[in-house]
Amino acid sequence: MQTIVSRVLIAATLWSCLSCRDSSTGPLAACTGAVNVQVAISATPRFSWAPRCGVDFLEVISAPGNNVPPSHWRIQSDASQIGPDVTYGVAPTGTQTLVPAHAITSGQDYSVSLRMSGASAPVGIGSWRAP
Repeated sequence: MQTIVSRVLIAATLWSCLSCRDSSTGPLAACTGAVNVQVAISATPRFSWAPRCGVDFLEVISAPGNNVPPSHWRIQSDASQIGPDVTYGVAPTGTQTLVPAHAITSGQDYSVSLRMSGASAPVGIGSWRAP
């Protein structure tokens, strides 16, 4: 009986570890068309998009005339594609930071751009005003 309980506990532990993995990277199909970008607006915005697919670059840009650096944060995927549910300034596993995150300024306008390598246009753009 003790062996069965031990096996059940081990299986439950493994399942919980798999279910809490980083959802922003992993085996996603590459985005092949336009995506709908959503921004969860807060002091630390969170970016998601649908359909659920992977991109090569994610960049946060300030609006022209904000008197701040135009590129506020930029990440690139390495072996994995960047998937939805990315928190500003937190580079998902398997990515590298090309431009470190700058402080978000309250009242300023920003946009997030999602791109694929070699593409001339982004597959998705989301905009917001920092609270």
